[in-house]
Amino acid sequence: MEQASFEELVVLNREGAGEEHPDTLTSMNNLARTLQDLGNLSGAYQLYKRSWDGLQRARGNEHRETWAASMALSTVALEIGKLLEAAQVLDSCTAPALTADNAQWLGLRLKVAEKLGDKEGISRYQRRLLDLLKKVET
Repeated sequence: MEQASFEELVVLNREGAGEEHPDTLTSMNNLARTLQDLGNLSGAYQLYKRSWDGLQRARGNEHRETWAASMALSTVALEIGKLLEAAQVLDSCTAPALTADNAQWLGLRLKVAEKLGDKEGISRYQRRLLDLLKKVET
């Protein structure tokens, strides 16, 4: 789907279901992904932020959709240099119990710690990734 189609879907969902409805928030997230793919990181960041804020209120921090939105928002925040926000967003959500998701979260959190020059965080997240790898191998 192209950007214009996602924009129309966001408008339709917002008008029909409301700004905070999960369908509207999912449409915002999809449009944000399109903007990110097109290189419009500022626009993607704004939509990811709105989607994540809404999902926190609608679903809570432990819901899988909120977790996925936190990963997307943190990735773009990291790309545009909002390092502390990337760390705060990642730290606010609980990763699902799935091993692959935990590895993805740890990898992104490690990257943020590296960009921040947080030596203690780098060591902590490297250890946690290694521990997770050991569990997967057994």
